[in-house]
Amino acid sequence: MSADHMHNTHEQPIALVSPRYGLDFAGGAERLVRDYAEQLHRRGHPVEVLTTCTTDMYDWNNGYPAGTTEINGVAVHRFRTDDVDIGAVHRVADRAHKQQPITYREQLEFIRNSVNSQALYETLRQRQDEFRCCIFAPYLFGTTYFGARAVPEKALLLPCLHDEPFARFTIYRELMEAARGILFNVEAERRFARESLGVANPNTAVVGYGFDPDTPAGDGARFRATRGLPEEFVLYAGRLEGGKNVPLLLEYFVRYKTERPGPLALVLIGEGEVIQLARPDVIEIGFVSENEKRDAFAGATVFCQPSVNESFSIVLMEAWIQGTPALVHGDCAVTREHVERSGGGWWFHDYAEFRAALDAAVGDAAGRERMGRAGRAYVLREYTWDAVIARLLAAIERFSGPEPLRAVLARRGVRRALAFSRERFDEHLAEVVARAEADLAQGLTHPQIDALRAAARVGMPEYEVRSGAPLVGPAIAAIRRNLTSHLREPYLDPIITRQEAYNQLLLDTLLPALERSIRAQQRLERQVRLLEQQLAELRREQGDQATE
Repeated sequence: MSADHMHNTHEQPIALVSPRYGLDFAGGAERLVRDYAEQLHRRGHPVEVLTTCTTDMYDWNNGYPAGTTEINGVAVHRFRTDDVDIGAVHRVADRAHKQQPITYREQLEFIRNSVNSQALYETLRQRQDEFRCCIFAPYLFGTTYFGARAVPEKALLLPCLHDEPFARFTIYRELMEAARGILFNVEAERRFARESLGVANPNTAVVGYGFDPDTPAGDGARFRATRGLPEEFVLYAGRLEGGKNVPLLLEYFVRYKTERPGPLALVLIGEGEVIQLARPDVIEIGFVSENEKRDAFAGATVFCQPSVNESFSIVLMEAWIQGTPALVHGDCAVTREHVERSGGGWWFHDYAEFRAALDAAVGDAAGRERMGRAGRAYVLREYTWDAVIARLLAAIERFSGPEPLRAVLARRGVRRALAFSRERFDEHLAEVVARAEADLAQGLTHPQIDALRAAARVGMPEYEVRSGAPLVGPAIAAIRRNLTSHLREPYLDPIITRQEAYNQLLLDTLLPALERSIRAQQRLERQVRLLEQQLAELRREQGDQATE
């Protein structure tokens, strides 16, 4: 055993936290966490995995027993999932996909009913001082949201972000602002977080996913012979579902073959929705072994990745490792950036660009091979495991030590500003109006009016910086006041003042209107009662006349 290895075994362990963990899960984020854990372990760095007992990301069952096991040398601690309302998750998700607004309260309901484990969070809190850091992935699930909140000073997020409705939830921006650091897979993902989502966490690093430079070469001829395929075919590998844009690939390929009849086929490997197209040139193979997948990549004329929702795309790199060029969707910033940086293929935005790229791939064998070699060189240059783990360890080193006070205060300022976002204000206003409407029938009492006015005050007039440290407490408080004054006085105070002025104006406008409405309603109610009395008297008189 080397001296470096002996040194590494005495380090504090790195904890990796994910909703589920095992050899049977093929999701990109799950595979990334497992490979990080195993690669760190192989290099002598102590690592532990904390996960749930679930095997199914749709009902969050407890398919595994709770307890500790070992997978490829890595200690895996499993905790039972909490009982939640899965229907609440699906209801919010459905509305989000329809581009309907999701309130902050609904976002919290969504994450509280996601896959969660209070036992896991309690273990994190109890053991946090034992860990060098805690890496959470991916961003979407409760194990990341509440796990990172349990140990914010140790939390490094591996969000695996892409442009989807959930990424724009306020709760996730708050999560990324509160974490100690964020580990992105590619620069385009970091750009999306900063420019599109407004994430201002200064502690970020681009790490990525790694590959073995000695990956065996696949045998394309063997794959074609075994599966009875033509000499040239387009390959897709991944989940067969709408979220991966597979229907668009099918539509474009069928249209292409209508215009360019010939032996070219489309081969689909992976699991998901059954395609069942009655066409001999669309061949759905299903799940394949790693060896056969390498053969498939090696045998393909071009690998097509039509998805626009990628945070890295492992299969794209696997195709390039085998020297196969790629065709990606131009609206996916991540995969397009890979192609632009590598020169390893083409991208398309519409059918005309898809057709032109496929024409080039099929018609220019020399150009196709040149692009395939460029893609392979890119992977071996940027994404070997040695390079990736070196970037990961450098990021952990940067984000695990004492954090400068200025950075801590800056992140607190950002979190404070988020509390005054338009979304949070709109929701607060809706609650105030709803409370007023609920009391409309009985009329607003003076205590209720006072409560509404108190709710409209958002400032902290009694705010005072203090320190409980003995002897040096006043000095520490003075330093903190000086450091925070540049945020409070020129930025936060004017915002709070304008907000309170608006709230006051709103209440001064609404309350008289509500009181007038109450009086009008009471007047109408009196008139209705009077009419009912007159109607009853008229009926009695008619009854008396009929009796006579």
